[in-house]
Amino acid sequence: MKHRLLSCLESLEELKDEGEYGDVEYADKKNKKYPIDTEKHVRAAWSYIHMKRNAAKYSEDELKVIKNNIRKAAKKFDIEIKDEAALEELYASIEKLKESSDTVQMSVPLFIRFLEYSREDAKSDEDLHFTTERLIKACEGGKVATMDEYYKITDTVEKNDK
Repeated sequence: MKHRLLSCLESLEELKDEGEYGDVEYADKKNKKYPIDTEKHVRAAWSYIHMKRNAAKYSEDELKVIKNNIRKAAKKFDIEIKDEAALEELYASIEKLKESSDTVQMSVPLFIRFLEYSREDAKSDEDLHFTTERLIKACEGGKVATMDEYYKITDTVEKNDK
């Protein structure tokens, strides 16, 4: 029984040593992160290593090694690596948008109705301005606005109530 238990533990250790994706090549060999054994994995590795939260885990030298490993694998799969500065700028702008208090999320039906409202119902730029402020307030905390909030956001009366 003891022998079987030790054998199982050794097997678990071997699996742990192989990493999450098994016995494959990784861009980060030390931590077994960013597999680069397939075209799909190489593309994902390049994208993920440029995300601020992932890159922050490494020193500048470690990042250079990881990126070079990904570049080598990309060549092997004939993948064109995009301009690094442009990619980093894109991720920075996405992070900035996430932090912005003036970001709204709404359902598609509400979006379509808002387009109609701006074209047909808004009487002035001021109407649009105040409606936008109410929409921003309705979306605070990452909430997604839906058609249920339409009349409150546009400060109009439901057609059935007229």
